[in-house]
Amino acid sequence: MTLHVIRPARQPTRGAIVWLHSGGMVSGAALSLDLPQILDIAEDQSLLVVAVEYGRAPENPAPAGMLDSLDAFRWVAAHADKLNYPRNALFLHGLSGGAGLAAAVAFEARAAALEYAGLVIDGAMIDDRMGSHSYQQLESSSEALASMYRVMWNAVLGKASPTILADYPHLALGRLVDEDFSGFPPAFLMCGTSDAFRDDTTALAQAIWRSGGTADLHQWAGTIHGSDLMVPEAHVSKESAAVRRGWYDRRMTRIEQDAKQSLDEKVQAL
Repeated sequence: MTLHVIRPARQPTRGAIVWLHSGGMVSGAALSLDLPQILDIAEDQSLLVVAVEYGRAPENPAPAGMLDSLDAFRWVAAHADKLNYPRNALFLHGLSGGAGLAAAVAFEARAAALEYAGLVIDGAMIDDRMGSHSYQQLESSSEALASMYRVMWNAVLGKASPTILADYPHLALGRLVDEDFSGFPPAFLMCGTSDAFRDDTTALAQAIWRSGGTADLHQWAGTIHGSDLMVPEAHVSKESAAVRRGWYDRRMTRIEQDAKQSLDEKVQAL
C-alpha cells in the first residue's frame, strides 16, 4: 500500500488529515481530481495530508479496501512524532466510496479506542441494499446511474457478500444505523438533496445524534452526487466548500483552545 504524504510548504503543521478518495471503491486514486478540495482545507489550516491508495475492487474485493484504510489510519495515528503533527489534531475524511470506508474505519477505530479529532463523511456510499427513497428517486430519473452503483457494490462485495458482511458488518454501515454510535468524534456529513446517498447520509447523522454524539449535517437543494467537483465554479459549490472549510476551522480552534486550557491548568498545578 502506498501513502502519499503532503506537507504544508511554509507553515508549521497544526494537524493531519487521512484522506480516502472517491470512486465507489472500484476506481479513482489518491492523487486525482477530488484531492484539490482537501488540499485547499490543508493549506487554509496548515494540515498534513496522507492520501491512501487503498485496494480497489474487483481486483481487491472487500474487505481489502477497508483493511488498507484502517491500517493507514492506525499508522498515521501511531506516527504523529515521525510525521511531525500534533496527535490531538488528526482527522479522517472520505468522499463517496471513500466516505463509506471512512465510516467503517470509524467503527473499527472506536473498538480499538483510537482517539482522533474529527470525522468527515462526504456523500457516503454505505448501504449495499440501495432501498432508500433517495435511491428510488435516482432510479426513476437516471436508471443507468442507479445501475452503476449496483455494479460497484457487486464488485466490492463479490459472490461472498453474505459471508463478508457477517465478518465485517461495518462495510455496509447503512445496515447498522439502529446500533449504538456513541464514542465517535465530532462528525461532519454532507451531500446533495438529489444524491442517491442522501437518505443514508441523513440516517447516519441521526444515528450519531441518537447516541449522544456531535454531527453537523449539510445538504444543498438541487445538487447531485459530486456536483461540487463537476461544477466547482457554481455558487452552491463554493458555498458547500466554504462550509466544509469552516467546520475544520471551528474544530481546529476548539482543539487549540482545549490544549491551551490544559496547559494552563498544568502550570497552575505546579
